[in-house]
Amino acid sequence: MASNDLPHDERPPRTVIVPLDGSAYAASALPYGQRLARRFGARVQTVTVGDPSETVAEVRLAGDPVEALLAHLAAADRAVVCMASHGHGGLRRRLLGSVAEALVRKSPHPVIVHGPEASNAGPPRSILAGLAWSPHLDQMVDTLSSWAPRLDAGIELAHVRFPSAAELYVARASGHTPPDQPDIGLIAERLTIGGARTSAHLLAGDDPVTSLLGLARRLPAPVLLAVATHQADERAHDDIAYRLIRRAPWPVLATCGS
Repeated sequence: MASNDLPHDERPPRTVIVPLDGSAYAASALPYGQRLARRFGARVQTVTVGDPSETVAEVRLAGDPVEALLAHLAAADRAVVCMASHGHGGLRRRLLGSVAEALVRKSPHPVIVHGPEASNAGPPRSILAGLAWSPHLDQMVDTLSSWAPRLDAGIELAHVRFPSAAELYVARASGHTPPDQPDIGLIAERLTIGGARTSAHLLAGDDPVTSLLGLARRLPAPVLLAVATHQADERAHDDIAYRLIRRAPWPVLATCGS
């Protein structure tokens, strides 16, 4: 089947979108986005929200940063967002962190976030996917199936934990019926059929983030961590994705699938 005949969410991205705010920290995500775009054969688009009379980026949006970026992403076809997020510090850093949190939860496209500890290494040799339950787990699997062969990266699947009471509540509220746990064997089979080199792990320990990072450090670097997020869950500090972003020495791919 020709690549342009593939279903929408199984095709590689056409555009790598890098949100900027004028700071060197935000711009630090640009080299990674450029290298990723070369692997996908995609273009890079920088987006800045601010005064539209100032021309400092390819696309300049006016209005609230989160609302403007989400509207821009809604109109984009087959995109991936690549951005930096500090999460702590001054006003600019807090603003950048809040925008990243909103995009991780609400973006219709995958989001790669460089947290405060992340290095700016090249495209990944290993992709470590944490399989905590999420209503958007299928979207993450579709994304990995499309990306891994083009990045020439192996996929390591790690079952993180059973769904918590809060996640079960979110599932019921959103009309989803979660399984007792993600079927790691079925997911591995889907990825293998798609051409990805895949292996599976069952993680032990009380803290899934610590367990994921421990496994990631044993994999061929650079590593890309991948998780599916919970769009309806506003408690960012409790979400695996946000905790990984704050602690991981590598970028984190978050899939919401709005």
